[in-house]
Amino acid sequence: MAKQKVEYTFDIGKKKRELAEKKKKAQKVLDQTVLTDCNFFIPKDTSHLEKSSIEKTVIGSGVVRWVTPYARVQYYEYRNKSHLKNPNATYKWCESAKARHKKKWLELVKNEYHRNP
Repeated sequence: MAKQKVEYTFDIGKKKRELAEKKKKAQKVLDQTVLTDCNFFIPKDTSHLEKSSIEKTVIGSGVVRWVTPYARVQYYEYRNKSHLKNPNATYKWCESAKARHKKKWLELVKNEYHRNP
């Protein structure tokens, strides 16, 4: 029986670039989803808080931001929210969104990451 020689070339650089691109795409999808889900729980009066998150969050960076002079106080300290404009308003709105959507977020990233390019 004759022996056959098999050669295989694996381009590690190419594979690293492919994986980095998948991670980048998954991060963008996650950031947008987290921002949307968190904004569902933010207190609304003039909508400046929500607008600041859309303007100041760089989708794909892995960081969602609310940038107003009062955002920190609204998030951590002011527990009694008006529900007139948003009946879902709560303090620590990201924690509320995470409690409700964490499994969805994890599944979303998994599916996006394993999707074919």
